[in-house]
Amino acid sequence: MNRTINSTFAYKFTIRDENKALHDPSILQVSFRKGDGTEDVLTLGGVQPRDSQLTKLSPGIYRVDYKLDVLGEWKVNERWTDDNWIHPIKNTDLIITVNADPHAWVDTP
Repeated sequence: MNRTINSTFAYKFTIRDENKALHDPSILQVSFRKGDGTEDVLTLGGVQPRDSQLTKLSPGIYRVDYKLDVLGEWKVNERWTDDNWIHPIKNTDLIITVNADPHAWVDTP
């Protein structure tokens, strides 16, 4: 998946329990591992105020809109807890490559 710098990425996902039923954990986090090596973590539930970017659409279904502001390869990771144990869901297939906008103006000396 390729995007340009400063574009917005919309990510919709589901959380399911061990019986594959849609599940609402008490705390849900989505982390964005940026191309510069930093990580940005968005949290829904458990703490106030909630991050406005992470939205619950219906039971077990969530959406996040996130601005891609760093060049390089990004990876998305979900983790949730409702029993004080962190359950990571690593989306190793979901990699976002963020490139410079080829149509952007460039200042020259």
